[in-house]
Amino acid sequence: MFNAEPESLHRPLATRVGGILPGTVLMLSAIGLAIASRAAPFYLGALLLSVLVVSPRATWRRGLQHAVAQPLVAPLALLIGYASLSAFWAHDPAGTLEKSGIALAVVAATSILAVAFASRDRIERLHIAEGL
Repeated sequence: MFNAEPESLHRPLATRVGGILPGTVLMLSAIGLAIASRAAPFYLGALLLSVLVVSPRATWRRGLQHAVAQPLVAPLALLIGYASLSAFWAHDPAGTLEKSGIALAVVAATSILAVAFASRDRIERLHIAEGL
């Protein structure tokens, strides 16, 4: 699986940043979550931002089409839609809509991250996995 030659001989650093940056953010997020789990939404946003920074625009056009086609997106959208409808008879409609919005943001970010990680080549996925 691994060879003894340095990877920098085969691929310059500029081509490896797409795996190194999200892997580093993932590693720091895991450490941060072990210290204070209340900051979990911040770490999801930081990981999403790191993936958006290193991904070319063409990847996102193709990736968003695949994100909508994932098998869990439609059922989760229906569930969030049903939860949003409960705002009509809720005691605190704003709180219900806020929680539905947070759930929608988490599903969207997770779907984008899953597509982004799956679209990477094997070496970049190994760099991302090193962060774990």
